[in-house]
Parts: sequence; structure tokens; C-alpha cells
Amino acid sequence: MGRTPTQDEVISGFVDGSIKKAWTLLPGKIEAYDHDTQKADVKPMLKDSLPGDPAEDLPIIRNVPVQWMRIGLAVIYMPMRPGDLVSLLFSSRSLDKWESTNGQDPIDPQDTRHHALSDAIAIPGLYPFGDPIPNVDPADIRIILYDANGNIRSQFYLGGDTGDIVSIPENLIQLGEAEAQEFAAMGESVKAFLESMISAINTNYGLAVTNNALLRAHVHPGVTAGPASTGPSPTLPPIADPSNLSNPTNAVLATKVKLT
Repeated sequence: MGRTPTQDEVISGFVDGSIKKAWTLLPGKIEAYDHDTQKADVKPMLKDSLPGDPAEDLPIIRNVPVQWMRIGLAVIYMPMRPGDLVSLLFSSRSLDKWESTNGQDPIDPQDTRHHALSDAIAIPGLYPFGDPIPNVDPADIRIILYDANGNIRSQFYLGGDTGDIVSIPENLIQLGEAEAQEFAAMGESVKAFLESMISAINTNYGLAVTNNALLRAHVHPGVTAGPASTGPSPTLPPIADPSNLSNPTNAVLATKVKLT
């Protein structure tokens, strides 16, 4: 006949068992995500294992709220999809009643459960060491959007060592430094402007441009044969107003991209 456990051992065993069933944090994987409600179905990625018992899969947790970096007037939102990994945090009280409110007033949860699997919150970003962020520069701050093949689609970054910067304020992209002042020239518009200028030169000044060579073919008016003086030069229209080149509303320049 086995030894009867003492009162302390009984209490200690009860406390240990309760602690082991108090869920705190688990890595999880997104199984499904609703972008409209920001709810996810999440699979815990660690099995439930107690001494003497075989490890068992934990169930998929349904309708888990996803915590994005958000305040009243700002949010950073990402294109979450199945397979993304998250941290699962478990509330010390039931979230059922709170989830149906606007979150502005304290409420009575009206439930006695503590640290239950059903009261999980998903926070994106927890990945194992076997899947690190690629090509990290320890001096940079970067926000990167990848395509389905893992290639970079777009990125915002501040270069800590080099000073390089891509700044995207409202309706403007600034390249090189945050206070870039020069509007970028738009290639096709510059080409069209130069072509119109060359056409004006050809038409008004009697110059021909062929194969990138400037051929002078102008004729002085009012010249007579023999000793004589040249007549007055004709009044020709201006080719272009150079001041327009510094005007950001000019069609040659971008209105939303500045660079240095």
C-alpha cells in the first residue's frame, strides 16, 4: 500500500496542476483571417504535454482578435494570410463581453474562467530562429512589403550609417533626405519638352538637328551682292521661358517626388 500524501503535498500538487493549465503564451500559426473583422483562427504550435502523458495537439482557437499597432488616429496594418506566425497571449479574464463593446468602459466579464485557450489574443511577428528576417542591416529602420515569392515589392527605410532615406509624407515622396527640395524631372515630359524646343529651333532659327548633330543652315536676311551691310535681324519668338523649369507646376517636373 502506497504512502498517503501529506496535506502540503496535496496542496502543492493542486497548485502545480492549476498553474500548468493556466495558459500564458504560445506560438501560433494563422489558419484563417478575416480582414474586415480582424479575427483569426489560430493553431497553437506547441503540443500539450504533461509528465507521464503523451503530447497532444491543442485545438484551433477560433475568432481570435489580432492586435495591430494601433491608436485612435493611426494604425500600421499588414496583409495577414494563412501560414503567418503569431504570439498567442491569454487573458487573465474572459474576453467575451469586452469584445462586443467599444472598449471605452470597464466591464464585468461575468465569467469565472482564467487564462483559458478561448481568451487568446494574436500578435504578429513571433518567428523561430530557423526563419529570421532576411538581409537585415543593424543600422536601418525598414518597413518592407514582399510579394508571394518573397521578393521585395516596396520598402520604406531610414539608413542609419549611410544617411540614405526614403521619406513618404502626405502626397509626397522625398528621396535622399527628408528635406529634399528639388522636384524630380519626369523622363517622358523632359523628352517631349526637348523635342518641342528642337522643333522651335528648327522652325524659327533655321537650324536642323539630324543624327544628334546640329547643322547650321540659317541665312542672314537683307544681304546684297558685293560690298554691303547686313540688314536688321528679324524679330523671332522665344523658344521657351526658362523660368518655367523651376516651377513645380510645369509639366516637365513631378509634383509629388523630391530628391537630392
